[in-house]
Amino acid sequence: MQTKTIREERILEEIRDLPDATQEKLEKLIRFFKREIIDSKKNEDEAIRSFFNVCGTWEDSRSAEEIIREVYEARKSRNGSESQL
Repeated sequence: MQTKTIREERILEEIRDLPDATQEKLEKLIRFFKREIIDSKKNEDEAIRSFFNVCGTWEDSRSAEEIIREVYEARKSRNGSESQL
């Protein structure tokens, strides 16, 4: 079997003399890591990109302070009294 990298070769050297049952356990661990950690991270990144593609980007020429001021002003009661719950 041709190895792709020096690291792959080193890993093969480390496991070569291990018993078959131990190699099987290592294979399961590798598959677990790939599925649960590596692939799930890719899926998470893709989900974030998809979300932003659906929502679009925020475009506004106002400063953050202006936007905040407008939000607070919109929250004030229009007739000067707070609504009763």
